[in-house]
Amino acid sequence: MDGLEEIYGDRIDFFGLDVDLTETRALREKYGLNRRSTYILIDAEGNEIGWWIGPLYQEWVEDDIDFALSTLETN
Repeated sequence: MDGLEEIYGDRIDFFGLDVDLTETRALREKYGLNRRSTYILIDAEGNEIGWWIGPLYQEWVEDDIDFALSTLETN
């Protein structure tokens, strides 16, 4: 995820969620998060529009983000 916030930070909010903290339980349950290295792209209405689990290839993530942004911007 290094560098993605720099590239997309003006259009996307990035945040981390510690799966070991009890304070994050509601969000973990809402999105089915139960392991580390899980990444979700969520639109402004809270809908999941992309998922990645495990090590990321930044090029793939950028392609998915670009597609999602272009789709959202045309609607």
